[in-house]
Amino acid sequence: MSPRTDEQNQVILDKRREEILSTALSEFARKGYSGTKISDIAKSGRMSQGLIYHYYKSKDELYAAVIEKSIEDSHIIVEMVDTYGLKGWKALTTMTESILLWMKDAENELLNFLFMYQALMLDPMPERIKAALAKEMKTIPATARMIAKAQEEGLAIEGDAFFLASMYWSLIQGIIMIQITSKHIQSHEVYVAPEAESILRLLKK
Repeated sequence: MSPRTDEQNQVILDKRREEILSTALSEFARKGYSGTKISDIAKSGRMSQGLIYHYYKSKDELYAAVIEKSIEDSHIIVEMVDTYGLKGWKALTTMTESILLWMKDAENELLNFLFMYQALMLDPMPERIKAALAKEMKTIPATARMIAKAQEEGLAIEGDAFFLASMYWSLIQGIIMIQITSKHIQSHEVYVAPEAESILRLLKK
């Protein structure tokens, strides 16, 4: 058997890093920063603590890496809209439909949101984590540009585009929080997320 190439070794390293980050996300989201130990993450992911420390020197460094990965993942939908060159109302519709699909099918992505919300409560907040969280705010200006274009098209209501984008994401975040709650609290009632059209009534002219 021939030895693995550098490329194959890198694939293995990247896969293990992803496994660590995914497991750490779940543990941090469920137990919080202070309630999570490296040993908890190792046990949950069926990996050694030594493997985790090979990639991350401390819990702080791992926590910051999970935040950075979560923010990167959360921007995928907004970046997808830009990639396909969508503008205005079409961009808003596509983004909203994609978010609702994401909420329905991606359990780990819902934990991303919960995790980042918890991270905002850290006090004091390490500079690396503060810098990572600041990147999340880029979502609102990107949405504001979509709204401004939709206003030019005559399809969105008048008003400050940045304010309207903030309102839009406040609604989306509220829906995500209810979705998380409904999945983790035993109840006979089942929460049904609204359709994209219902959400976009907030902005529709």
